[in-house]
Amino acid sequence: MKVGIVQISLEQGNPRGNYNKVDKIVENVMLQQIKPEVIVLPELWTTGCDFEKERFKKLVSPNGKESEEFLGKLAKKYNIWFAGGSVACSTAEGLKCRAQVINSQGKLMTHYDKIHLFSRPPFDENETFIPGEELPEIFSLHNIPSTCVICYDIRFCELIRKLALQGAKLLFVSSAWPLIRLEHWRYLLIARAIENQMYIVASNLTGKTSNNIFSGHSIAIDPWGRIIDEFDETTEGVIVVDIDINKVEEVRKNIPIFADRKPKIYQL
Repeated sequence: MKVGIVQISLEQGNPRGNYNKVDKIVENVMLQQIKPEVIVLPELWTTGCDFEKERFKKLVSPNGKESEEFLGKLAKKYNIWFAGGSVACSTAEGLKCRAQVINSQGKLMTHYDKIHLFSRPPFDENETFIPGEELPEIFSLHNIPSTCVICYDIRFCELIRKLALQGAKLLFVSSAWPLIRLEHWRYLLIARAIENQMYIVASNLTGKTSNNIFSGHSIAIDPWGRIIDEFDETTEGVIVVDIDINKVEEVRKNIPIFADRKPKIYQL
């Protein structure tokens, strides 16, 4: 399966400009000889990450419907999936950071509301959003058990391990990760891939806001922890990588960590 990873710089507080940018970037990659079958977008790709609360409230979409319809049209037009890419949406409970999975018929297959909210500057997400309370669902993408998480989630190894134990072999990550912690971004993603023997495909922002610079380095990692391909800090565009899901079974057979686990001893 061929997966497209988008890396872009957003116009803060301008959803229409960001929709146009994503529209153009998807159009361009689908004109190439090697086309993706699924695309992953970064975190808060419609609004950007300027969390001045009252201004931010005016930018969100009720239940994420606007972005769902936009991606649905692109999915049908190009016969592709969108797996991950989070948006700010208003719900009956409050504002949520929500990743959406859209199939090639333009239908919303599942969504995931970000569980772990970063509670320190420059983001203070917990002051804007309410946390999700349900695990991401495992969905079948071309018969590959897949799932998605958002940014800060990758610091919580328990979450990713639970998804692996539930059968996930491909993890999509949407992120707005800061440059100051670039090393953490790369090391954490590689560790999650190695310890769970799964593919990880992660889309991150580039560019900056008034108080933050994003690190870029969107990346694809195989179950051995090898980097398949990676953006630099500033380039915008799409890289397309090959996912050979048979490699997951190969790695899990050679190093049988799931069979050798002793959960009774270290259960938290």
